[in-house]
Amino acid sequence: MFRANLSGNLKRKSDVRDNLSKKLCLNEQMEAGIRMDSLPKHMVHLGDGLFTLVNSFLKETRVHIRVYTTDDDGILHPTKEEVSLKPEVWSSLLTALRNFPAREDPDAVSVIKKNVCIFYNTVDSEKCVTIQRLFQRKESGYKLVPERVVLKDEQITRLCTSYSHIFEHVKTSLLTYILGERISNEIKNILTADAGKDGT
Repeated sequence: MFRANLSGNLKRKSDVRDNLSKKLCLNEQMEAGIRMDSLPKHMVHLGDGLFTLVNSFLKETRVHIRVYTTDDDGILHPTKEEVSLKPEVWSSLLTALRNFPAREDPDAVSVIKKNVCIFYNTVDSEKCVTIQRLFQRKESGYKLVPERVVLKDEQITRLCTSYSHIFEHVKTSLLTYILGERISNEIKNILTADAGKDGT
């Protein structure tokens, strides 16, 4: 394995080594791949290659509703068909889906927190709901962005019933981040206090 000769202050060396180990761990996980028979706990299958999952990246936790394809080896690969939502928007989306008047009103449209739009439509003679992201323009107008996903009736039901399972992973992800930040700040405070004592 290749290791770089690091130079600079000790703090910087520590950060680089931590990042290196994280990247290696992530790469090993990617090489193994995700399979239907071994889904991660934070991922729920909704049917027909559609999944919902919790992801934390760059200090932000998101819930994704995403289409995956399967290769010849049975490994799942994400497609660009997805909607990525903040936890509070995701929760509001599920509430709206439970009460969505699509069966009574074929032209039903609902906007959730100025972030997501739900449309009723028909695909191959089957009633579906399209969830699509909205983007607010500078002139206060809204634009639909390509980020969207189509859910069939059974997938909507599975999405709504997965609420408590996904919500547990959202809470865990948020708590892990908050506790990690808190512990990191406490360690920095202790090291700063110790450095001040050594200097006197």
